[in-house]
Amino acid sequence: MIRVKEVVQTVSNMLGQLAVAVRAAASVAILAGIAVLVGALAASRRARVYDSVILKMLGATRGRILLAQALEFTLLALVVSAIAFELGVGAGWYLSVKVLELDWAPDWVSVGLTLVLGALVTLVLGLLGSLPALAARPARALRSL
Repeated sequence: MIRVKEVVQTVSNMLGQLAVAVRAAASVAILAGIAVLVGALAASRRARVYDSVILKMLGATRGRILLAQALEFTLLALVVSAIAFELGVGAGWYLSVKVLELDWAPDWVSVGLTLVLGALVTLVLGLLGSLPALAARPARALRSL
């Protein structure tokens, strides 16, 4: 005869393992997203140098160029966060309610913090990727283009 206490302990262990698996999968997804973002920034480096050189020739200061790029990355971060929110909430609801037949009870504070942190990482990585473009000398950059 199986004791209730043993069943509860077994289920608790299984849920703990499931939580670890979900966290590991989420970590891999986040790292993959960061790798894609870094790759996209590296691929657009030449275009950023060109834009920055042209803007410098037209009289823009480094501060103005950095501000424009910060605005661009902020808008990008907001769009990506909105898409991630919609897809994540939709998938989470579907899996919880339809597949696992559980109550839908997301932790909205964690969701919000994740979105804000993701947007900040996008902004910071974007600006760090833009710094070499700001240092480019117009004459040298135009000769190499």
